Amino acid sequence: MGDPRVCFSEATSTTLAQRDVELKLLEFLQLYQPEVYALWASHPDANFDEHGGEKIQGDDESKSSSAGNLHLYRSVHERYVLLSLLGFKDAVERQYCVQPWIVFWVLHTAELLGFKEELYKNISPDALGEFLLACLQEEKADTSMSTKSSDTNVLKGEINNDDKKNDNTTQNTNCSETVFLQPSDKLLDDSNDDGKRLVGFAGGRLAQKPHLAASYAAVCALCMLGNPLHLRSIPRAAIKRWLLELREDDGSFRVHIGGEADVRASYCVAVLVTLLQLEDVVAYKDGRDEKILTRQAAEFVASCQTHEGGFSSASGASEAHGSYTLCGLASLLLMQQPHLCKYTSLRRWLASRQMKFEGGFNGRTNKLVDSCYSYWVGASHVLMGVGEAYARFFTQKGGAQSLTAREIMLLDQAQLIDVSSISLINEDDWYKAEETCQEQLGNVKAFMNTLSSPSTSSFFDEEVGDFLFNQRRQMLYILSCCQDKVMGGLKDKPECPNDTYHTCYALSGMSLAQNLQYMPTPPLSEGIIYKESISRGYIPGERDEYGVVLTLNDSNNDKKKEEKNQELLCPINPIFNIHRSGVLTALRLWGGKSFLC
Repeated sequence: MGDPRVCFSEATSTTLAQRDVELKLLEFLQLYQPEVYALWASHPDANFDEHGGEKIQGDDESKSSSAGNLHLYRSVHERYVLLSLLGFKDAVERQYCVQPWIVFWVLHTAELLGFKEELYKNISPDALGEFLLACLQEEKADTSMSTKSSDTNVLKGEINNDDKKNDNTTQNTNCSETVFLQPSDKLLDDSNDDGKRLVGFAGGRLAQKPHLAASYAAVCALCMLGNPLHLRSIPRAAIKRWLLELREDDGSFRVHIGGEADVRASYCVAVLVTLLQLEDVVAYKDGRDEKILTRQAAEFVASCQTHEGGFSSASGASEAHGSYTLCGLASLLLMQQPHLCKYTSLRRWLASRQMKFEGGFNGRTNKLVDSCYSYWVGASHVLMGVGEAYARFFTQKGGAQSLTAREIMLLDQAQLIDVSSISLINEDDWYKAEETCQEQLGNVKAFMNTLSSPSTSSFFDEEVGDFLFNQRRQMLYILSCCQDKVMGGLKDKPECPNDTYHTCYALSGMSLAQNLQYMPTPPLSEGIIYKESISRGYIPGERDEYGVVLTLNDSNNDKKKEEKNQELLCPINPIFNIHRSGVLTALRLWGGKSFLC
């Protein structure tokens, strides 16, 4: 018997999978894309799933969203996050090599939802910090000597008595703090550094090697915890030597000794160097030192940009990817080489990532929607604007004076420059340039907001925000299709399971769409560009003035205002994907800085 669907010779597994996703979203489309739903309703495929079987019309989750329950289910998500960390011991058994990541995902989600303090009532932040430090491992420089590394005996089952004594993960107890292991005093003794050992964070306490991805997660989590004692315990000189050992001749870095080299590694290195201020650390006892973030390192990152416009994993790869693009853009910013990016082709590729039907992003051309790309692609949109502004700041005469108010706001959100002290030099020229920019923006938005006919979706199609994607549609997909309203947490797409990874990155992307439209701290001094921009309406002073959040179409209603606050998330730095306060803690600890440059 033939396939009951209308079949075409061009059909592939990818197009069939895309069709199945759209079928699962029929109820969602009926409410928010009625024109598209009208086309599907009469299509023969509407009654069949991906495998040709009869399809039950509508998805329960989509129906509940269609019933007017469109909001963020904070309480169930908070419970999910708390249980994820309280159940850390069981999670480790399933995800043994990503233990610092579990802490990062859970802690950052709590940060976004604004309930870290509640989390700390159940699990001490000191216990979390001690666990992360316990993931520090020493590595041998020569891969041929890897059998002598500290984790090899564990692999052979030769665990010494000290390891058995300190390993509390096997204890059956409800006290969460007994789950975490104590760090090695030798690794944390930076004052007695021998100038030779190489140290990095591993995916766990035992039987693992130092890895850049685990190091990124651990350091960012420690910055979120914000305890200076934990941060000062990090052996920065040994970590710097490890990073230099990972560097290849072409400027790339390997994720671990003997591992692969790609743009993810470059990003992790750039973040570690920045948050730990490693360029200021003397790595060797003989006074010899090397810079980590060299021009060559930036050129390798730039070589990963493909003909499509996005970034791939390495210079020899051909397919652009959302997460690699974020890594590439952020790396060039932290390496202070933003002008190496080709922004014209990048703009075209990023603008193509938002799905027409769903409103969410995909990560590659002709792939399916996935909520995690709300951050990877959404943040790339933000960093594209940051990069263009940052490049002009470095290359054009006048520096910040050559930037618009909105560009200055983006640089401030990324904590790249201190814009609170930038004064107007030539006020008349600046005002004229700003008025011209505002007029151009107004014309573009008027054109984009011209609808062929009024519909229930007009509010969601209205052009708001400064980025080249529909921020309301992006949040609509997350709130309508990706929440687990019973167990809590978020997921890839309807009918997928929830997990801490998608919970973290879906909410991160939603935060970016909400919070990068207002000044975090209004300056008070007269004659400052920021203050003048607010007083003249060039940039909003509060997030409520911008109208990106879904419920703002009825912001005069007290109930709607309460619902809007329910949906608002804490802001993040788009480069690091942590709150600005975590970045500030690290910068002030090592050198008294408040901004990256």
